[in-house]
Amino acid sequence: MLHGYSKPCLDLEKERDRMIKDCSFILNKLKMYTTKSLSELNLLDIGCGNGFYVFGLSNYFHSIYGLDPSIDMLKSARNYNKNYFKKKNIRFYLGCVENNIFSKNFDIILFSYSLHLTINPYNSLLIISKNIQNNGILIIIEPNKEFCSDRLKPDSGEFDKGYYDNKQRLIKKTRIDIYKFAKNHIILYELLDIKWFIIIIRISG
Repeated sequence: MLHGYSKPCLDLEKERDRMIKDCSFILNKLKMYTTKSLSELNLLDIGCGNGFYVFGLSNYFHSIYGLDPSIDMLKSARNYNKNYFKKKNIRFYLGCVENNIFSKNFDIILFSYSLHLTINPYNSLLIISKNIQNNGILIIIEPNKEFCSDRLKPDSGEFDKGYYDNKQRLIKKTRIDIYKFAKNHIILYELLDIKWFIIIIRISG
């Protein structure tokens, strides 16, 4: 279950340069913490939306699975793949982390701006950690102060302060849950700036 989910707000063709830049940052970090070539590994993106990270990372991994609870988001992602990106190592699935539909394990699992949307972020991390290979990697990317939605931009005519304040409460609570979960694992990297919060965790045991 999620705290509401919006329709796609990013035009991936127009956002391609930013996609490449953001994914290059993530890839450079991952290469520091993986012993195998990324081309041998599989990745699951939870809350994949219309495929921003899935498409941006698809050239570097053996296979990528995108999971999202929004039919509109997945329709957009599949249309982008069919008509623009044309990647064969990608699969998109409808679902959410609480109702984990995967029986297989993944080398890397990514929460892309989605963990704070789950009803219980700590429980979501416990659930999905069972689908990470031993010593596999969990990447969590969360928003901080910048957003793509006009409802969350203070300089926009559509800015909704109540919505913004609630979003900030969810984000702060989620960080607490992340660090609670990470106590039993190994934090490899973390970054907090105005754009995002990124933490990379090696799953132990």
